[in-house]
Amino acid sequence: MYLNNIDFPNKILDALQNKSLVVFAGAGVSVDKPTALPNFEKLAGIVAEDTGKTIKGQSCEVFLGALKAHGIDVNGIAADKLSGLCLQHNQLHKAIIDLFYSYEDVKIVTTNYDQMFEQVITEANVEVPIYNSPALPLGNDVSGIIHIHGNVNNPKYMVLTDEDFGKAYLTEGYVSRFLVKLFETYTILFIGYSYNDVIMRYLTRAMSRERTSDRYILTDDTKSDWSSLGIIPIKFPKRAFAQMRNAIIKLGVYSKQSLLDLNNQLSLISVNPPQDITIDSQIDYCLSCEKRSKIMVNCIRGDRWLELLNKKNVFSSLFSDSVSLDERDLLWVDWLASGFVGEDDSCLFRLISQHGNRMHKKFADEILKRVIKKRNSLSSDNLVIYLNILDEYINAPWIILQLIEIASIRGLYHLVLNLFEKLFYTSMELKEERSGGKVELKLSHVMQGEYYVCREAWNYVKNNALNQYPEELLMIAQNTIEKVRYRYVDINRKNRGTEFWKMSDICVEDYEEEEDGLYLESPFNILIEAFLSAVKRLPNKEARFYLKRGIGSESTLLCRVALRGIRETEFFDDDEKLMLICDNDLVWNMWAKQQVFLLAKDVFLKAALVSRNKLIDVIEDGAKTIKDEVTKQYEIYNWCVWLNQLELKNDRIESIIQSILRRYQFKPREHPELDYYLINPNGFEPEKSPVSSGKMLELPDDKLLDLLINYNNSSFSGPTRGGLLSEFSKCVKENPKWALRVLDCLHKDGYRGEELWRYMFYGLREAEISVDESLKWCHKLSGRIDKTPVIFDISMFLLRTFEKGDIKDKFKGHELLLYELSLDLWERREQTKPSIVKTVERAANSTTGILLQCWLYMAFYADEDSISTRYKERFTEAIQLKSWEHQVAVCILAGNFNFLCIRDREWYFENFEKMLTGEKKTMYSYAWEGFVYFSGRISKESADVVAPIFLKAVRYIDRLRKDVKRHFVELYLTLMIYAVSNPTSKYIPEYYDSASEDDICLLINAMVNRLNNMEEDDVLSWWNNWLNRFLANRKNNKPKELFESECKCLFMMLPHLECAFEKAVEIACKGMIPSTIEHLFWRKIESKALAITHYQATAKLIIALLGKSKALGDSQDCVIRIVSSLHMLEEKEKKQMQEVLLKHSIKLPPILL
Repeated sequence: MYLNNIDFPNKILDALQNKSLVVFAGAGVSVDKPTALPNFEKLAGIVAEDTGKTIKGQSCEVFLGALKAHGIDVNGIAADKLSGLCLQHNQLHKAIIDLFYSYEDVKIVTTNYDQMFEQVITEANVEVPIYNSPALPLGNDVSGIIHIHGNVNNPKYMVLTDEDFGKAYLTEGYVSRFLVKLFETYTILFIGYSYNDVIMRYLTRAMSRERTSDRYILTDDTKSDWSSLGIIPIKFPKRAFAQMRNAIIKLGVYSKQSLLDLNNQLSLISVNPPQDITIDSQIDYCLSCEKRSKIMVNCIRGDRWLELLNKKNVFSSLFSDSVSLDERDLLWVDWLASGFVGEDDSCLFRLISQHGNRMHKKFADEILKRVIKKRNSLSSDNLVIYLNILDEYINAPWIILQLIEIASIRGLYHLVLNLFEKLFYTSMELKEERSGGKVELKLSHVMQGEYYVCREAWNYVKNNALNQYPEELLMIAQNTIEKVRYRYVDINRKNRGTEFWKMSDICVEDYEEEEDGLYLESPFNILIEAFLSAVKRLPNKEARFYLKRGIGSESTLLCRVALRGIRETEFFDDDEKLMLICDNDLVWNMWAKQQVFLLAKDVFLKAALVSRNKLIDVIEDGAKTIKDEVTKQYEIYNWCVWLNQLELKNDRIESIIQSILRRYQFKPREHPELDYYLINPNGFEPEKSPVSSGKMLELPDDKLLDLLINYNNSSFSGPTRGGLLSEFSKCVKENPKWALRVLDCLHKDGYRGEELWRYMFYGLREAEISVDESLKWCHKLSGRIDKTPVIFDISMFLLRTFEKGDIKDKFKGHELLLYELSLDLWERREQTKPSIVKTVERAANSTTGILLQCWLYMAFYADEDSISTRYKERFTEAIQLKSWEHQVAVCILAGNFNFLCIRDREWYFENFEKMLTGEKKTMYSYAWEGFVYFSGRISKESADVVAPIFLKAVRYIDRLRKDVKRHFVELYLTLMIYAVSNPTSKYIPEYYDSASEDDICLLINAMVNRLNNMEEDDVLSWWNNWLNRFLANRKNNKPKELFESECKCLFMMLPHLECAFEKAVEIACKGMIPSTIEHLFWRKIESKALAITHYQATAKLIIALLGKSKALGDSQDCVIRIVSSLHMLEEKEKKQMQEVLLKHSIKLPPILL
């Protein structure tokens, strides 16, 4: 940046604003009046006065060392001379101090012995840290004024002689150590040094030559090789020290310029770029900084600025498809698109042309969005230009749809067709497909536009472009279908004749939409409709050509579409249509069967006898491709049945049917034209029962049993065994008393077929039966379990019985029978490991788990104070089981803490404490999976007992599955809120010691959810008890360092802390500001009207967040609304708010103007 005709690198300005600049001040700083101090060489001469010694070619430090060796008090004399001369600081001293944003930010390292900088500070009535050699600070953490060679206040440690320099830089090395870290950490600006300064030689020895970009010197020496010292010169005219000083003053002023100042300055040149080199260099600096570029794009406009920025190569990345656009590039993308599309299009066209008509995809997308947004102000000529130069970038479906709408309204039908075709661009992608029980990766087609987008686009096309260009539209449909087929042929995916099933199965007929809409949700259906609509608008000759070509196509889909087109048009007469079927081998084309049948049905009665007989001849000959004779005869029969449905008696057809039926017991299909069909959108036709439920209930026992056991028909269209069993289950559900009779019959017969028994209990499980009826079933089953093969189903029935609340009063009268029934089931339980992964689901879906739950109910009903011995023995026995059954037992029994621990704490702790605390590591996860599922809450009575268990268990939280962990954390939080005093001392540190970053966020999110559902009094109580202390601790990285992701979660608490909002914001803004914030946070702030009820705290919060956050994204409008509600801000707060809003390119709302 040019300031006072001196070109300061932008890095100097950046370092000043980032508080990372250190000014290195040499003797030249103190030369100007009124200070007028000598440089090092002249100082040596003053010290040598009256000694008779002269330097005579020696270096200054060596000469002073020689004087000191002769007993001369070099340090004392130098200090006296400098002290005597140090009367007043000069303007340069003040200018250097004023470079920094505030006195707290001053970072000056000096080799001068005087205290002129301290004098400036004293006059300002402020304090800054002062360091003097050899007591130097850490080189990577400096502030204040640092005299690395000492100062006049302590002559003993002034570095003057060669011995002093040796100690400082070599033997003791306190200066060199300081400088090494300093040069590694900060950007350095040397002022007041010359190339030949002895001191400069010492200083530069501590600098690495590998990093020269962060070290600069202000100098009028244009001849010396500064690069050899690892320094970049900032040059000013020879001996123009006043110019240099004034430039430093301006640098200080400019570095403190606020975004609001910049906004106001740019507003003055919003249309006409500056001609002044100084202002132009300031523009360059703005362009190099994202924050200032945001202000710039909001202020400037017009073709002159575009021309200037283009010359400065600001747009170069926008016209390259090989680079990634950064945030600054995206600002200019938006500036160009919003400022020129529909406003000054010719200017933008010229720019695009200058860059070779190539551009970045993101730039093209933004232009297209603006074309759509500014459709009303855009001329048709310019629209055509945009769509042509951006053609290769138009591929987003919703963009294409909106452009089709615009072009249709303008009558630009060629553009409409071009855009419409883009929706059907097809690529092949690898997708997982199940085949033969295996999941394999297969290539499958994906079209650019989804069905619903294509449907909307077609609505525009058919209302406008269709009538103008039907042939072009037909060719789009035809070519797309054939291209996709070729793609599948290339990868050898043909499993329906010559075509892949995903194409050949696509619906062609309209009425199928009502039967199963799923078939229509494909872009192919739009192509089908486009083909049919287009062909109807063609002249006769062209239409016949395309329809004949279609039925001859290798694409089954296109053949089917063309057959429908032939059927629905009059381009061929009825005899021609029948001959097309016969002559093109379509009679036995199984993949086009539906369309062939429908076409034949449409014209058969109207065709001449010779044509009808030709079709019957082909049918009677049968399909040569079908080898199985039965199948071949059935297909002939099916054709004849189809034609026989027509109101025309045909003796030949009837004769063929009767001849086939004498040999085969064929029956006609409901839909002969289809190989399969759905009767409704939800599934295939349900299986039929040979008897109705009413008749089944009336059958005598022997006939009923014979039917249920022996009926085994499995025909495709008739009654089946599955249908019979479903009807039987329905009867059981509706008449459980009748089912008891069936139960007796089955036991008497000894029938053990699982399928029948299972259907009976399916019905019983859904039946609404009383406790008394359930007990009757239990009595019937008791002692007969050996004759009943469905142990799981009976166990589930028993559990459902215990779940009926009114069994409690009747339990003791039936306890022994129920207990013995359960033991009988336990002895015969299935012990094969279930395929389910989750232990709690195994517990719910295994006989072992179901019977353990039955015993828990029985123990609960049997005794109100303890656990009966018989059930305790069963539980103890279950814990001793092996493998998966052991895990299920632990899950259920450890999980029922609230019942078992209260009834028998000693037994419970003896068996499960070590599992829950993690001492028995292998059982830890199973025990807690059960605990969070079966004991999903903590009672007041058990809180004190369970709290220590949680404290130990949290150490192993990483072993828990995600869903179990979430419930564990919620219970842990409940304990901390309601049962534990001062959880910040133990419970929270223990959690943080064991938790991952995700686990910590899980806890914070649980806290946010809890706050959201609490009453205000409860929130305030929690805040006062420990939540405020917790937030303060996290700000201070207690008990461990704060994560960025956790910080975002913590901020979500603030909107829910209305009762302590000011205090919460005060804590949050002091050290835990996240770099990004969720949109939901801003919505909560807005919805709770915190900008009105807590305006100062809300303002402080917004200023802090926007000051650090990188981008607002979709939250910008929400933030503006919140800020617009802040009606009582002080001027200081207003200015801060203006700054942070401008930082994010947000237009200032009226309340801030």
